[in-house]
Amino acid sequence: MALSSTNYAVRKKDKYGGETIIDSKSYEESQQNLSLYQFPPTEIISLKEFEEYGRTRMNVLKKVEQLREKFRQGSTEYKQAFSKEIDKLMPLATGKCFKNNLEDERRKDRISHCILRMAFCQSPEQTKWFIQQEVELFRSRFSIETQDNILNFLRVNNFELEQVQLDEKRHFSKQLSAGNKIPEEHIDKTEFWKVEFSRAFELIRGRKVFLWKGMIYITFKELVAVIATRLRLVMSKAMAKEAMNMGRLNEEERLLPMLRKLTKIDTNSGYQPKNANEITPQMVDELSKKSFPPCMKHIHSNLRQEHHLRHFARRQYGLFLKDAGMSLESSLEFFRKEFIKKIDANKFDKEYAYNIRHCYGKEGSHREGSGYACTKIILTNPPAAQDCHGCPFRHCDPGLLPQRLQNMGLTNDEAQKVSAISNQKRYDIACARFFEYQHQMEEGALGAVITHPNQYFDASRQIYDGKRSRNAAKNSQEIHLTVKKKEQKQEPLKDEFDEDMEF
Repeated sequence: MALSSTNYAVRKKDKYGGETIIDSKSYEESQQNLSLYQFPPTEIISLKEFEEYGRTRMNVLKKVEQLREKFRQGSTEYKQAFSKEIDKLMPLATGKCFKNNLEDERRKDRISHCILRMAFCQSPEQTKWFIQQEVELFRSRFSIETQDNILNFLRVNNFELEQVQLDEKRHFSKQLSAGNKIPEEHIDKTEFWKVEFSRAFELIRGRKVFLWKGMIYITFKELVAVIATRLRLVMSKAMAKEAMNMGRLNEEERLLPMLRKLTKIDTNSGYQPKNANEITPQMVDELSKKSFPPCMKHIHSNLRQEHHLRHFARRQYGLFLKDAGMSLESSLEFFRKEFIKKIDANKFDKEYAYNIRHCYGKEGSHREGSGYACTKIILTNPPAAQDCHGCPFRHCDPGLLPQRLQNMGLTNDEAQKVSAISNQKRYDIACARFFEYQHQMEEGALGAVITHPNQYFDASRQIYDGKRSRNAAKNSQEIHLTVKKKEQKQEPLKDEFDEDMEF
């Protein structure tokens, strides 16, 4: 069954009394609740509308991101929360739009999407975030639409779907039943379509469909995966063009400030901190000197020298920065700025950005990673000759350790004392002693041993912020991590993110 439509011209009046001739495809798209946003609207809008529509759409996408972090996609809790949170901002997305407001809401939907498309096309990280949230929003909207509306949407957008006939369904009944988790006796009553496998890789990756001779057999419920793939392609292509055209847009006094405000970008310093404790890329060098533990000092020093980190060093350092207070946007900016001194920017976006987003739970299984504890750093993935991850007290040559500690700021006498403790395999005490020397504290003044890099960092910041004394008598309290601790599993040394490998 081929779902397609013919092309013709349509005359339409705008709200200011003018008349425009628009392509029939654009007109038909504007009459749908769902859209692939292939045809940008051509009408005239005011600057007030421009700012208002963009800000509302931005609030919707932020809500979508928050809901994805709290609930499992497609769960009853997610649907209820989505309906509650999005209804006031975008009633069209929740199916609660009044009929007399339907045309206006469809118009706002298309315009607001294109406004944010302009705002988020400036960098690969922004583009990635925008596309991901828009696709998730589309999935939720798709789930509430009627079958008739969806079939009409497919026709307008020329989706070539071949319906599976009854004899073919019976021939592959066992495979269709297993692949789509449908009882075999219900196969005859279920509608199936055949689509090229390249149009829905996520179904192949999840082994959710029956694949035969390059074609996948999908039910109506799984059509959203095919449409979402098309939506990603349309948006990626359109935003690439937008990025080129933005350079020619002479709107420094009107539109561009609005677009920057929507994405909270400052042209001088990048993303603004979400809170007072957030770490920005500009702060890292100073913090590494004052508050980083030796393991992170060593990795940071190597990053600045080599402009690159290997896989395990990136994970160890990236998760540490995340738990210390660096946002995803800042992390991408930080590593990208350093890596592109040695490699091409496109190479970074293709091979490294995914892993960073994965640490923040934005890719893969969408599980947010936690910084490695000292036991995990010491006992797993020992560094090879070219690596810089691991624990210096455990993995550095004992003969070289004193010199390395001196390079980190200790005197020769202090370095020798810490090395002597390390040689006794008392790595946690050696790290605590390093902390005390670094912060001009008496021996034992810390009042605790170091068991986590972020514990070291938090204790240091407490001292510099005046929340913790350098005096031993006043440090009987424990050092508390500022990051939220997750439930510990029975296998604390197992890396839950082993799937995160370089492409």
